[in-house]
Amino acid sequence: MKDFWAFLARYRIRLIATGVGVLIAVLCLLIGFWRTLLIVLLGGAGYLLGYYIEDPDSFMQFLWRVISFFKNRRHL
Repeated sequence: MKDFWAFLARYRIRLIATGVGVLIAVLCLLIGFWRTLLIVLLGGAGYLLGYYIEDPDSFMQFLWRVISFFKNRRHL
């Protein structure tokens, strides 16, 4: 049993990402691609709003990094 918990601890992020992928796939099959995409986008917007409410300065730093990344890529 100790090995099982060690496995979960070691691959925690991979297992969570796999679970999210499976959930999105099931949602696509059950309710369709566009409705699933809407749920994912609204969930992401909710996450960003919560991130902003918790720590506005850190969120603005993140936002400026994203904006500068896309500004720099435009010239390629």
